[in-house]
Amino acid sequence: EESRSRLRATLDHMMEGVQLLDRDGRYLYINAAAEIHMLRSAAGLIGKRYEEVFSGDGYGGMAARVRQCLEFDAVSRIELCVPGAPAGRWFDLRIQPVPGGAMVLSQDITDRKRAEEALRRSEAEYRLLVENQTDLVAKIDREGRVLFASPSCCQLLGKSEEELIGNRVQALVHPDDLEASSQAMEAIDRPPHAVYLEQRIRTGDGWTWIGWMDTAVLDDDGKVNVGTANNRPHEWPAFDEYLPKGHTPPP
Repeated sequence: EESRSRLRATLDHMMEGVQLLDRDGRYLYINAAAEIHMLRSAAGLIGKRYEEVFSGDGYGGMAARVRQCLEFDAVSRIELCVPGAPAGRWFDLRIQPVPGGAMVLSQDITDRKRAEEALRRSEAEYRLLVENQTDLVAKIDREGRVLFASPSCCQLLGKSEEELIGNRVQALVHPDDLEASSQAMEAIDRPPHAVYLEQRIRTGDGWTWIGWMDTAVLDDDGKVNVGTANNRPHEWPAFDEYLPKGHTPPP
């Protein structure tokens, strides 16, 4: 009896919601956290069957999941917004078999869901901004492989994003500018992790001078990738006067 009391006290003080059902699907126990999560009192649930509690479309098939757990010892997990919960509260619900019935564990994940939604909106807004600006924007990894290229970048290069993704950007750089490009990649490893570089890039119209501002994106372990954004491109006619007489741009 003492061990049962200690177990009950432990369950009562858990931050996770705990619901216990017998083999017939009737509520045997619900702790304080589950009362808050389910917006129902333990007194109003004890003795009731799960179908009475998890009925309706708002529970995302919870009744069927509990039934499968009771009949076939099936374990399942679902994230749902509990109907009637204030401010759109989200919960992670886990249904698993226990001796004599089933247990439903619930955890409030509202903050995580809101953060995910905020990140999704932020990424959508950023992509909208990038895709509608005239400056070139590209993202490459430490090996120089293209991870992202803005529509303006694709248009200038005369290639689709699918043709660029995964390929090394060095293949587009003029041979005489490869050394400067390598030095720039090394320079961003040092604070302030940004460097300006002018280089010739093979575009749909031939070799074009482009000024890039390369910026490293860091994580806890170091550089992850490099975001690059350009100034306006300068095409060969802009500096023809500096070429030796009779010299033509490389093919």
